[in-house]
Amino acid sequence: MTLKQKTRDNFSDLLRSIDPSFELLGRLRSVPSVKTHISVIDQQLTDEQKNYALLNALLQVPAEIQELVMNGFMSFMSL
Repeated sequence: MTLKQKTRDNFSDLLRSIDPSFELLGRLRSVPSVKTHISVIDQQLTDEQKNYALLNALLQVPAEIQELVMNGFMSFMSL
């Protein structure tokens, strides 16, 4: 299953369960494609808005790097 499919299928659960901490956003700066969205994510006022922006960034990841991004994202989520 692709990153986009997993994100779409679990969007509402992810929206509620991600902690968009400074640490997570800092670590995501090293993840291709997501790092270009960090400034927009960081500007959101609530955690829910930050998560929504983050999940939308994941939906925009090009197909050829989805596995790399998914692995990076999941490794940071488990820390």
